Parts: sequence; structure tokens; C-alpha cells
Amino acid sequence: MPVMVCKENGKPGFKYGNSGKCYTYEPGSESGRNNAKRKAIMQGAAISNSTGEKLVVKDKPTQTLTFKLSKEKSTYNDEQHLVFGWGYEAIKKTGEQVIDHSKQFVDEGDSLKELELATYAFNIGSGKIGFGHVGKAKGYVAECMFFTKEKNVALGLAEDAIPQGTWLGVWFPDEKDYQTVKKMKAPMFSLEGYGFLEEVD
Repeated sequence: MPVMVCKENGKPGFKYGNSGKCYTYEPGSESGRNNAKRKAIMQGAAISNSTGEKLVVKDKPTQTLTFKLSKEKSTYNDEQHLVFGWGYEAIKKTGEQVIDHSKQFVDEGDSLKELELATYAFNIGSGKIGFGHVGKAKGYVAECMFFTKEKNVALGLAEDAIPQGTWLGVWFPDEKDYQTVKKMKAPMFSLEGYGFLEEVD
């Protein structure tokens, strides 16, 4: 079921599916609209986790977001079968925009907030990782944090101490699967979600 528009007490809103709570906002408030939609998406993630259905957000053209785990910035814990690395580094510490392998990027602003939301929705709705979206999950997200300037400061660091983006730690319970990941020339973990594409010069 998708995120749907709704109305309650004369106010517009968003909800997930037919039975979800309607999160309303004041008509004409763009920030209120975005906040209500984010709440509905998070609700959908929780519902999809408990029911096993796929989270759907389809009010605009969408594309699956791919989060690449950089080989150069990955660390491995052989004893515990854990792999750590950047799932998606959006903005470097220098403030430089990262252009990913698909020639796409997430700019600092609303797009970064959407990526943050997608990360949270993935954690709540699934938190599992397979190979190429085929077959059963092979790994489980053991650690995930979306870093922003504000969070860096809250951690007692300079706002540019850590890049902005998604940091992942993934546990592979099976020795064979863990070794498969380690042998990959460019291991890629993709967190399935929806992103709105906008062409820019």
C-alpha cells in the first residue's frame, strides 16, 4: 500500500494505506506538508516491518536509491563477521558535493533530509541486506547512523569533522556470505527505497 492523501477535521494530510493515522497540516504550509508526509512514511515503514509488505511511496516518478559501500573506506571484523563503511557519503568533510557512480548526487538541503528519512525508513521497515535484491537476506544492519552537521556538533565534534551521509555496520551470520563480501572488488549494499530525480545542468 502507498502513502496516501487524506483529510481530517477539514485539514489535508497524509497516511499510509487505508488504515494508517492521518497526519494533518495547515493548508498552505509547505513545511507542515513535508513533516506530515515524513510521519506517514515512517508509519509505513513500521507497518511494512510488522506485515512483511513492501513500503511504497509513489506520488512522483521514483527510482531505487543505491548506497555504495566504499572499499577504500571499509573496515572488517573477521571475528564477528561485521563490515563497516559509508553506505552513502553525500557531502565530504570539505563541503564538496559527492557525485556517485550513477552520476547522481544528494545536495545539502531538502535532498539531504530526504536521504536521512530514507535511511530511517529502511532501518525501521527492513534492516536486512541481500545480494542484488535477489533471494533471502544475507546480512543484517547492526549499526546505522545518518551524520549531519548538527549531529556532529551534538557529539562534541566540529560540524565538518565527519562527512554527511549514511554510515553502516552490517553483520553476516554465515561465514560463506561474509567471505563473499570480503572478496568482492567493489562490495555494494543497496538499501531499497524511493527517490525523486531532478535533472540539473
